[in-house]
Amino acid sequence: MMAENITDTELQLALELSKKTYEEEERRRNERNDLIRFESPENPVRREQINQIKRLYSQSSFDAEQTLNSGHYFGQPQCSNTDPRRQSPLFYSNNDHTILNAVPTSLPTPPALPPKTYQRRPPFPPSPDLNLLYDVPPPLPPRTHRPEQTSLPIGSTGSLYPAFSQGSGQPTSSTDSPFMPTIDPSESIPYVNAELYVPYTVCSNRLQNGDLIDLGSVEDDNCPELTLEQIRREFDPLYRPPEKRSQTLSAVQVPGSSVEEVEVPSVTRTQLKKEANNEEENKENSVQNWLSLDCISLQDHVPSVLQQIAIVKEKGMKNGTSSSLFFMSPIADYMTTSAKSVKIVVSKDYTWPHCDQSELAFTSATETSVELLITQLLADLLSDSELVNGVPVERYGLKIFGLDEFLPKTAALGNNLYVGNCILHGKDVKLEIGRFEPSFVRPVSPSPPWEKMKAQFKYSSILDKEDIENMIVHLKAEMTEYENAFHSSSTLKISSTSNKVRQCVKMLCKLINSIEPINLHQYLQNYLTAATNDQLRCARNDFIASLHGLISVYCNCTLSSYKLAPLRPVVKQKKEILHCKEKLKVMVNSVHNLVENWMRDYTEFFVTVNVYYGTQLLAGHNKCISKTVKHDAFFPYIPMNVYVCFEDVLCTCPRETKIMFILSGYSAVPNAGADGSSDNTRRPLAFASLPLFDHEMLLRQGQVFVPLSVLKEPVLKPWGPNPLIANEKDPILIVTLPSYEYQVVFPDVAIEYQSIKQDPSSLDSETQEYLMSLVEAGDPQTLKPDELELLWQKRSYLMHLPEALPLVLSSVTDWGYYFLSNVYQILEDWAPLSPVQAMQLLLPQYPDMRIRQKAIEWILCASSDFLFNALPQLVEALRFEIFESSSLAIALLTLSYKDRRFAFEIYWQLQQRIDHCMDLAYAQRCTLLQKELLERHETDHLRDEIARQHKLLNELDCIQMDLRREESEQTRLSLLRSRLGALDGSLLQHNARLPCIPSFRCSGVVTRDCKIFNSNAKPLKIVFRGLNSTYAIMHKTGDDMRQDALVLQMVAFMNDIWLSEHLDLRMITFRCMPVGYRKGMAELVSDCATLCEIQKEVGMTGVFSKDVLRNWLMKHNTTEFLYKQALDNFTRSCAGWCVATYVLGIGDRHNDNILVTTAGHVFHIDFGKYMGDWQTAAGFRRDRVPFVFTYEMYFVINGGNQQRESYQTFIDYCCKAFNYLRRNYSILTNLLKIMACSDISGMNIESLNFVEKNLMLELSETDAVIQFTQLINHSLKSAFPRINFFFHTLAQVMSSSAANSSKNNEAVLSFVPQLYTQNTDGKIKNVRVISFEKRFLPNKVYLYKVEVVRESETVPAYVYRSFTEFNELYIKLRRRFPTVAFPALSPGTKMRSNVREVAQRRMVDVESFLRYLFSLSPEVCHCDLVYTFFHLILRDSDIDSYVDNEDVHPDIHRNQCEVYLKIQFNDSKSHSQLSIFVGHVKHLALLSTGQAPDSYMKAYIRPDPQNLTKRKTQIVKASQNPTFNKELYYDIMDGEHMLSTRVLEVSVWNCGGLMDNNKMYTLYIPLQKLKNQPVDRKGNRVLEGWFAFDKSM
Repeated sequence: MMAENITDTELQLALELSKKTYEEEERRRNERNDLIRFESPENPVRREQINQIKRLYSQSSFDAEQTLNSGHYFGQPQCSNTDPRRQSPLFYSNNDHTILNAVPTSLPTPPALPPKTYQRRPPFPPSPDLNLLYDVPPPLPPRTHRPEQTSLPIGSTGSLYPAFSQGSGQPTSSTDSPFMPTIDPSESIPYVNAELYVPYTVCSNRLQNGDLIDLGSVEDDNCPELTLEQIRREFDPLYRPPEKRSQTLSAVQVPGSSVEEVEVPSVTRTQLKKEANNEEENKENSVQNWLSLDCISLQDHVPSVLQQIAIVKEKGMKNGTSSSLFFMSPIADYMTTSAKSVKIVVSKDYTWPHCDQSELAFTSATETSVELLITQLLADLLSDSELVNGVPVERYGLKIFGLDEFLPKTAALGNNLYVGNCILHGKDVKLEIGRFEPSFVRPVSPSPPWEKMKAQFKYSSILDKEDIENMIVHLKAEMTEYENAFHSSSTLKISSTSNKVRQCVKMLCKLINSIEPINLHQYLQNYLTAATNDQLRCARNDFIASLHGLISVYCNCTLSSYKLAPLRPVVKQKKEILHCKEKLKVMVNSVHNLVENWMRDYTEFFVTVNVYYGTQLLAGHNKCISKTVKHDAFFPYIPMNVYVCFEDVLCTCPRETKIMFILSGYSAVPNAGADGSSDNTRRPLAFASLPLFDHEMLLRQGQVFVPLSVLKEPVLKPWGPNPLIANEKDPILIVTLPSYEYQVVFPDVAIEYQSIKQDPSSLDSETQEYLMSLVEAGDPQTLKPDELELLWQKRSYLMHLPEALPLVLSSVTDWGYYFLSNVYQILEDWAPLSPVQAMQLLLPQYPDMRIRQKAIEWILCASSDFLFNALPQLVEALRFEIFESSSLAIALLTLSYKDRRFAFEIYWQLQQRIDHCMDLAYAQRCTLLQKELLERHETDHLRDEIARQHKLLNELDCIQMDLRREESEQTRLSLLRSRLGALDGSLLQHNARLPCIPSFRCSGVVTRDCKIFNSNAKPLKIVFRGLNSTYAIMHKTGDDMRQDALVLQMVAFMNDIWLSEHLDLRMITFRCMPVGYRKGMAELVSDCATLCEIQKEVGMTGVFSKDVLRNWLMKHNTTEFLYKQALDNFTRSCAGWCVATYVLGIGDRHNDNILVTTAGHVFHIDFGKYMGDWQTAAGFRRDRVPFVFTYEMYFVINGGNQQRESYQTFIDYCCKAFNYLRRNYSILTNLLKIMACSDISGMNIESLNFVEKNLMLELSETDAVIQFTQLINHSLKSAFPRINFFFHTLAQVMSSSAANSSKNNEAVLSFVPQLYTQNTDGKIKNVRVISFEKRFLPNKVYLYKVEVVRESETVPAYVYRSFTEFNELYIKLRRRFPTVAFPALSPGTKMRSNVREVAQRRMVDVESFLRYLFSLSPEVCHCDLVYTFFHLILRDSDIDSYVDNEDVHPDIHRNQCEVYLKIQFNDSKSHSQLSIFVGHVKHLALLSTGQAPDSYMKAYIRPDPQNLTKRKTQIVKASQNPTFNKELYYDIMDGEHMLSTRVLEVSVWNCGGLMDNNKMYTLYIPLQKLKNQPVDRKGNRVLEGWFAFDKSM
């Protein structure tokens, strides 16, 4: 019985073992892992057990619930190998998918995911099918539709970007790899476990089909030795197995030398067999192949990058013209002013032999060409003898007064931006006429060398040729000593000399970025541990060959001007890529020069290899093989030793293919549990992208040293140039590409036939409408794969639409050689894109060189104004180019030859990128192009002029640094004046040009007008003196002014959009240019004041005063014409800045950041907070309104409290401006997309999403008007702006000891902007008080009417002054003349002083005060204070307008009441809809009580006896000119019949309270009028305009 039991037990164990073995084999057979491992089969099991134990003891209590609720990728259920305790029936039903019961309340709830930022549109970029999920099942085949949002994992839906999700590095279940949580930005490392994303990604159905093989694993039966030999031999043609290495001769060519143009051919298996069978013959022949260090000889060599720069130089110079010597004024492609004529004042410049100061003033039409204007001027200025041969127009030119900027002769006068700016500021167009010749700041001494001109990008890792040669000589001597000791068999000498050899090699590797390849270390060890002479010779051969390869590859991977000759030159034949059927393969060898904190904070590392075309993932792998840091060499390194094979064949790879390497690490971080255990946290550390082809279109082969860019944010950038080693601290990744016996070349693509355009009308109406809706969407990121496929199929029907080309190009699925001809043929025949549309093709998702070249051709057709303003984007787009010899680089160099303004601007735009260097490869590119720019302009002294600009900026920096050391404000001011005095003398001797306006030639500094602004950064106001004008700037250090420059650029483009749509909003923009790291200069606008300064004129209560801004404008515009013009400027500019600040999300809008000019223009400054980055204080958001529109602004526009037509005009300006931006949103978004990956703080993809959300692109124009009107009302009614203003003003007053109001200024009066004297106004003969009148300013006040008689005037003038103003004159006269006993003015009464009786009693005091004043000596009675007091102001010429509305008779308004309606009818197959947009109503009559009505609108479709069609708007209180901006809807079944038989009734009602409403006006519109309107493409009929009411009885 016992034996039987034993037998049964053994049988049971055998069966269980057999079952486990069968299940294990079935699992392996069914498991579709992309990872092939060569290791013991027990290792995965052991690791799995360890992971299970860790999960059991380290996972927090609420992770079970989080796992259940997290969802699964592609809807996969939980794997069966999870913790059985988590599969309790308490949580799951039988299908393991549905949660049956709630989680017990004892378990804490999981942290809530952050809500989506924006719900309107799909995320930008949308989640492409490229999630690198290391531990999820293999991806499914592509589907025709994108998955719904509900099917995506939490890691995807909780973020805007596609995830490179974390994995364990080992094949485990999906429950072991939860998606990365969102990390709080306040943490020190914000992207630990964060999702990596690639910007600008279009949806893709690419599969991750790569195989990853660990070449460092133990070889077992599952991976035969022949497989590893074939892999290694493919990358190293002379690879030898370990057992034959001691018998076979060493290789004389290493994998790294394959990048040379001549190489060693591959060694076949037959050759290896011959070597094994003929050892003795090989030994005899080997004597001729021994290597020595003499073979490492450096030769002069032009790096590949400089070869590409030479191409740029050659092509750029072909387009160069002589106009590069001149500054040309910018020209727009629209009229910059609506004026038909303009006053021009022309004077002669210094080039005339007899230059007089006379000026010619005349009026000219804005459509007149500059050339005709010059002809007319020369005909008047030249003598008859000089006009014998005709008018020499070609030798003369018109330039801007005070600048060296010529007006282009072929352009119209109104197309010039300078003319538009002069009209904007209300000034005459001042020009100079003179010789058309360049003006140089010629050097008087040799220019400084390039290295000393500025702070430039330094190549810290490029070694001198002498360094390497000296190290080789030293190493050769030490190796000789070692071999002598070896032959002498002296143990002590061998030990000593071998250490010296090691030190030499270590020093050499240290100089080469601490790169010590694994094979070099092995060969060195073999050489130093050889036991026989044969072993010594073979090891020395291997070591020298490996050292040769190290230096050779290093030279090719840096900007070195030398290289090594190949050991065995062999000429390679070229083979076109279309004949290559090999698969794309990569070997990742090792990582060197590790970052110090990596070794401290991370335990394991792994590399992910992906293949990209632009931003689209072509191929990748799902698994990873983790490795640890090794310390068995001179320096720590990570031996990756993995091999990646993709299913893509070389002949299908696009020309712009890039291989992306991502290095990630496992960090042991403390767990939240009480047991103190730890979990592995995965973090991407660095990345690099390597172009598959070089600039000669040759496939890269052999070994490459790739510098890794350390990730500072979770953004992958698979674009840019071939990375070169430029920084000695960069981590270096050694990768090897297969070596072939031939060079693989990507040939030019020829277009064999032309494309045929199809007529869109031949398509059915539904297809036409569907295609147009896709084109109108405009953004390829929002389209589904089947929609993109339809666009490509119907491309021939869309070739007449320029805006459809980017969408069609995004729909191309194959960019290989065979398919490119299909793309290029439509590119040539497509309708030309506008320059703004072509900017989209410079984004990185369009990497094709030919497409980008075509885009540049379209962009260069733009106006000079657009090109100049778009230079930041054009320079920024250089980071997306693969090669240095790009069409964009050539275009930038060409622009610098055509206009000297462009040469200066391009230089400083490149300098910004160098100063704020984050991407080393991009900084290298900017440095090389900048250097080439200066070298090409050697003849026109550009280098000398820029050197002087740097010298000027350095001096200003030194002055600002010295001022910060001073504590006293008085000491600072005196130091500033002394330092600027020295600068004034220096500039007088050596003129310089300002970087922000290089056409202005500085010859000195106006020191008396310079000052220090009251700010922490202590910015300087510097006023530079020119030949006949001045120019004021603000120089600031310590702030990143790239943000201000970007916002001002976007506002300028908005203004261009509005002007092109004939909407002039009188926008004031100014130049702002960063000129170094966190420093820059900005143009100062003259004749302006901040809102804070205006409010402080009446004290701290001015923040809450509604009329302070209106009174300030009235004070500075003393005539009715000037004031009305200022009101118009204020209304328009306020509307423009409200829209601009809302769209861009400008924050931190306190009253010191809003300025007003004396001419009424509103503008903003200081744009450090934008696009959703709101200003906070003590944790509270200070920006609580969409934009700043306060009641004092409303009071200026409206002219009082009650809403008037002027306020309706303001709303119309806002809504029109907003809708014009929406129509042209591609202009803004394309420019922002290019800047989204710049290094500017706050500018990213989220910022672009913010702008698109604010533009409300999903709404119709009518709905957008309604929404923006609500935003205006919300901003107006909010109290937060005024509270913010108050606290900011209070802080300013407390921090500034010099904050005094205008009333305390003894030199001027508070209600007059400046001083006037007897000479300016004429001597006063007599003054008499006539009467007093009640007026409203806007509050009730009694004004005294004073008659002023002057000697030079026959008709007396009448001025109106209040008692408060007389009292101010009295006080200031007493302070100026303290010895004079002026009669005191009665203060009135302490009760009500603003009454008629008090005013009458005070009139006696005023009369006596004036009589006594003019009886005094002329020094007193004719002083400037007296003449300023009696100077005519706006109030005096328009006194009748300052009356109360209550005093106006109710019937005084005789204008007919009108309403603006937009009636739209849409008839579809299912149902019809009638919509009525009710806009403004004008000229409502006052009620019988004399009050304005509380009105609302009603609409009916008559006949309607039961009033079922009643619709009504909201109530607008107390307004004769209400604005409703409300849309009313009707759903109609029989639309055509309704239009023929019904009438629309629209009426205005007054809301008098409950059951007391009365009808005021009625209007009937037959809907037959709507039926007669034309039908648009979407089936809409529209009837809109102003309709007059019939007044109800």
